[in-house]
Amino acid sequence: MSDKLEAIANGSSSAQSSAKSSTARDDIVKVLTERIEVLERTASQKADEQNESSALKTIVETVAPKAAEQPPEKDDEYMQRLLDEVRDEGDLMETADEVSDEDEPSEKRARPSTLTKRFDKKVLFWQINSIKAKIKIMEMTLKNFPYRKLGETGKGVEPWHVCPFCGMCGHHTPDSCSVIATSEQRNEVVTHSERCRYCLERMCQQPCVLRTRRCTYCARIRGTVFEDAVPKDEGHNLALCPVPESKRRMKRRMERQKKLLIEKEHQLLLVKAECRKSDK
Repeated sequence: MSDKLEAIANGSSSAQSSAKSSTARDDIVKVLTERIEVLERTASQKADEQNESSALKTIVETVAPKAAEQPPEKDDEYMQRLLDEVRDEGDLMETADEVSDEDEPSEKRARPSTLTKRFDKKVLFWQINSIKAKIKIMEMTLKNFPYRKLGETGKGVEPWHVCPFCGMCGHHTPDSCSVIATSEQRNEVVTHSERCRYCLERMCQQPCVLRTRRCTYCARIRGTVFEDAVPKDEGHNLALCPVPESKRRMKRRMERQKKLLIEKEHQLLLVKAECRKSDK
């Protein structure tokens, strides 16, 4: 009987020992599994970082040479691009303010950003200086602008010389004719009477020997701010030139620049006031 009890006790002890051993193995396996997962995640993160670094390096190597090869922007292009960028940034800032501050008064949400106003002030300074310089050049050019002396008796005019426009004989040069005074009227006379546009004669040997002679009126304003007044033709006689008659039109152009200057200066005063208000 005692032998049976001892055998049962030994079997029970062996079963308990086996259960403990199994539990210990499971714990070890669990710990090792978690460690392996941690190592795998770490390796994956390192691989991602290496890939990202390689990608950034490739982008830098590709973009940097292209940026260096790009030609420098002109002042006007650079200013316009910078103005567009700042204004776009200001629009985004205002939009963000409107979304985040919906409970604030509408006047505060609609106020332009200080950054944009300060940049506008610099742009206005640049525009004002540019307009002032242009007006100064116009004034100097207008002082030397060619004019036509109508009705002036020509010294040295041959007594047999007939004016191709009014028909007077030996009185004045064709350019001084006060009867047919405008270039438009004179061109019509030349066209209808089939006269040469270079020498103003009817019986002209073509090609005319005077076709290469430069018009002194046109030469006076070539290369100036009023060069666009020079007619785009193949040449003409001095008496047919419309340049002297364009002086009034050029004066009106200068007056428009002066009005624009006044407007820009007024805008600058308003922007300065808004900048001071924003700084407070």
